[in-house]
Amino acid sequence: GVSRLDNPTPSSVLDKASWKPPVIINTHTGQTSFEDKDQLWVDNVSSSRFFGRVYECNAEFRSNGQHNGRGGSFPAPLTFSYSADGGSTWSTKQITPAGTNGSGPNLFGLSGCTVRTDSHGTVYYAGLGFNRTSAPNTVTVSRGTLSGGGLSWSAPTFINATTSPSTLNDKEWIAVDRNAGSAYRDRVYVTWTRFLFNPHNGAYTQSPIFFASSSDGGTTFT
Repeated sequence: GVSRLDNPTPSSVLDKASWKPPVIINTHTGQTSFEDKDQLWVDNVSSSRFFGRVYECNAEFRSNGQHNGRGGSFPAPLTFSYSADGGSTWSTKQITPAGTNGSGPNLFGLSGCTVRTDSHGTVYYAGLGFNRTSAPNTVTVSRGTLSGGGLSWSAPTFINATTSPSTLNDKEWIAVDRNAGSAYRDRVYVTWTRFLFNPHNGAYTQSPIFFASSSDGGTTFT
């Protein structure tokens, strides 16, 4: 759920009476599913066609009636919601398949979700793609555009995909340069942690931070 507060001040944000009642974005939550790893973002750049629009993304973990312990299968699609009226009402769409074969959609499980917008209102999300029982794993980025028919998404771009069983990409984060005076306006930036393990005994060795950028709308990253 999302709560809102207009014209916040240092004192009003601490007063629960200042906040509007929460709005439930996704009503799928119940005994067989729950929403996790959510993130909220507001398009606050005046040059954007969708200035003031609010976005939320999350992983939706669902039960399929059984769990086989570690490696057990369950669907876990990513869902994406947006509001055009300040959070009073929301449109929600599942944006990745709900794989049930123990490896997720297209041999990948999906988790994590960070969302940002550029200066024109284009939406980007970053997530994690992985096989839950073995390699490969990757950071994934998709670009969303709004039209009269709602929000549509590009095919995901995989960043730094690896098939090494001793490497895990995790903790992704995305940002977009929306500064009107920047020479790199609308460039997309992604960071993540790469956990490295000893391939012989599985012991943790190090976890460097990686960085990639895109100057073509998320189509390619360097």
